[in-house]
Amino acid sequence: AYPNPFTERFVVQFNQFQENNIQIRLSDVAGKTVVSKDFGKKRSGLHYLEVDVPSVAPGLYIFTLASGESVVTRRLSKM
Repeated sequence: AYPNPFTERFVVQFNQFQENNIQIRLSDVAGKTVVSKDFGKKRSGLHYLEVDVPSVAPGLYIFTLASGESVVTRRLSKM
């Protein structure tokens, strides 16, 4: 996900090898989900998703991308 740190939105770039439902979750460091978005089914290939989160307070967050059985987790900071 980039940019990191972000201000009001960030972009997720990912490549998947088969069609799957895409879900994105942003959690605070205590584990509470602050944003959860379902992007529906995406075909195989390279994708860019823009995630708008203007109401999220500045701080450190855990970003999770779920695609089928694959899950990727990264840290993100909001300024």
